[in-house]
Amino acid sequence: MTHDSHETYDDVVEQKIFKFKYRQNADSLETYERRNQRMINRFLERAKTRDPMLEQDLYELFSVDARDSSMATFVNDRSKLRNVAGEETRPFREYMVNESVQQYRDYFEDDPEDQEFFEYLDNLTNRDKIRFMEIFEDYTQEKQDFKSYIMIQKREFNPQLSYFQNMCLDLVDFKDRVRPLQRDISMLEYSNKYQKQNVDQMLEERKQYYQTL
Repeated sequence: MTHDSHETYDDVVEQKIFKFKYRQNADSLETYERRNQRMINRFLERAKTRDPMLEQDLYELFSVDARDSSMATFVNDRSKLRNVAGEETRPFREYMVNESVQQYRDYFEDDPEDQEFFEYLDNLTNRDKIRFMEIFEDYTQEKQDFKSYIMIQKREFNPQLSYFQNMCLDLVDFKDRVRPLQRDISMLEYSNKYQKQNVDQMLEERKQYYQTL
């Protein structure tokens, strides 16, 4: 408590967030597994009827945002200039707020100590709801980080030009081809990390995988 950094828990909301985040340490293994599985099952059931916009392709979304919010769009046609990422991800933030509160309720549903707090959950201020986003977890996102790499082929050396000319062309190629490719690859990697899957499709894929074991 003295030397380790930890969250502040000066008020009720912070105490409940702290309690949820470290629930595995506070509950017995049997209690934790039972409550956690109940919470996950209910989350997946609700996810079957959630807004399809939440499952849109994030890579495509941010690609459109890079185009429509760019300086080129601002110069050429300001009527098409818009903050695509900010507008299209608003349902994501609302979803996280609502689901974080519901996940807490589902997990501690049979905890006598939290029965009175459930009444307070129904009347949380917007600020407190946003604070609850800290505990949100989406079980339709890929949890494993599959490590891989992609190699970008270097520009072919032109023997008819000098080394200095080839070096200049390498710099131009890096600016016009390699760097944009690298940016797209990085965006694809990080967008996949937060990509939400369709629940029915995800469960079917898991079922087929387990059948092959």
